[in-house]
Amino acid sequence: MSILAGASMIFYAALHTGQPCDKVFADSILEIKQSQTSVEEKVQLNRFAKAACKTSNPDIFWQIAKQESSFRFDIVRINKKNRVLEGKSALKYLKSLKSSQKPVNVDIGMMQINWYWHRQEFNHDPLKMLDAAEQVKYVESIMAPMMVQRCTADRWVGCYHHPSNKRRAEAYQQMVKKSAKLLTFTLLRYMKKTLKEIPVTTRKLLPQLKKSDFYLAYRNLVRMQVPNDSREADIKEKKMKTSEEELMILQSQKLLSSNT
Repeated sequence: MSILAGASMIFYAALHTGQPCDKVFADSILEIKQSQTSVEEKVQLNRFAKAACKTSNPDIFWQIAKQESSFRFDIVRINKKNRVLEGKSALKYLKSLKSSQKPVNVDIGMMQINWYWHRQEFNHDPLKMLDAAEQVKYVESIMAPMMVQRCTADRWVGCYHHPSNKRRAEAYQQMVKKSAKLLTFTLLRYMKKTLKEIPVTTRKLLPQLKKSDFYLAYRNLVRMQVPNDSREADIKEKKMKTSEEELMILQSQKLLSSNT
């Protein structure tokens, strides 16, 4: 795995701590998740993490899941009634929906995919749509490319939420973009803690922390690139263009300096 190839913040943290991508992905969610995580949810989380890490950009799945459900798995939003079901109530509703096959306007699961518009891609099975790993596969292979065609690669995240309303789409895009800071600092804390626990001899074998690599990963994080995007990344170290990016670099160096 190479940060120069992936240029994802989660890939960056995995590479520089020697940890599997899916472990970094899952642990970063558990660190900020406000509610306790059951054994069943941890199984779902691991499936979600493994699926996201098979894509070129696991960061965006983390960001969308944070915005859509705050990392809750068994959740259904009934839009017309402005009602949210969770846990057993959500599962009961989905089982009923599977039997009735009503084309209702409900959002399902971690990434809140809409049943009315996308049910046929999940074989008309709402329980399959609930599976976060299946959602990742669908977004990567079908939904994201479709949103790019409709709204361009720079605006696909907003289009994910509201393809027919530019104002709402842009507002959503900005909300998801704001989660970049949360993900970055969560990963930096994770890196500091993990590196402190690694023996010095093992730590010396890890890739050297470079400002250019961090800059590239952070830039791609805020750009919210389309999963599986084949565009080549520019890996040359560049002058920071915004004070926000400069601050992020300085804060990351301060957080990690005691371990390098």
